[in-house]
Amino acid sequence: MTVKLVLAIISTILMVGIPVGLIIYMRKKRKVKIRPLYILSGIVTCFLCKDVVLNLIGNIILQILPVLNSNQVIYAVFLTILSTIVYLTGLFILKRYIYKNDIGFEELINVTLGMMFAEMLGSYIMTDISNIIFIIQSQDGTLYENLLLTLNAEQAQAVIASYESMPTGYYLYPGIMVFVSFCSNYLMMSLISRDFSKPIYKVLGLFILYAVIYLVQSFTNPLIIDYANPMLFIFAGILLLSAEANSAVMLGEKNDKQRRKSN
Repeated sequence: MTVKLVLAIISTILMVGIPVGLIIYMRKKRKVKIRPLYILSGIVTCFLCKDVVLNLIGNIILQILPVLNSNQVIYAVFLTILSTIVYLTGLFILKRYIYKNDIGFEELINVTLGMMFAEMLGSYIMTDISNIIFIIQSQDGTLYENLLLTLNAEQAQAVIASYESMPTGYYLYPGIMVFVSFCSNYLMMSLISRDFSKPIYKVLGLFILYAVIYLVQSFTNPLIIDYANPMLFIFAGILLLSAEANSAVMLGEKNDKQRRKSN
């Protein structure tokens, strides 16, 4: 068994184990009930924001302003700004119209789990499966023949060369990104759920924060940076600690409101 296959299997274990572990932990230790409808709202919101609406608006803007796609730096800035605007708008709509500005810890966790599932299904599961299939078929010598069923010889060779050029860390990357997804969405949801005295500062702070998160997620990967996986793991840990701190503050603020209302 090669190192790449071991890492790909670990990645699969992470993609299964992280959601299961989070659900068990939240139910047993945090006494959070798992609500399928809340999870579904997170899945739909994430899918619409990060796939449907983003692609639709992005394509329209690029057709009107093709200059935005003329340079990699300009395009990266454009995509970061647009992704941040669409994502935050989706979260504000979710809070305002679905949860009526009343998101508690239970709703927060369920929505975050849903968003993690959406990203996992949309981006990481197929990548992990493709990695495992490539490694196994490469080892048993059937990869080239299988690719020829749908590709010509030149295309098949290009696919094989592309996979063989992947760094070892790439095969663990999908599993790491599932953890990053949960932590980043958990932090953003915990901040969206809180009330701030000056909303403009909240919006500006959320915009800068998510733009940074988006850039880290987009450009910190084993194809670009050698030690991307440990960097992403540390980054996710920082996001998780921040999210936990914000959730504690949010719960304290809600308890204070309830006490004031009861008095």
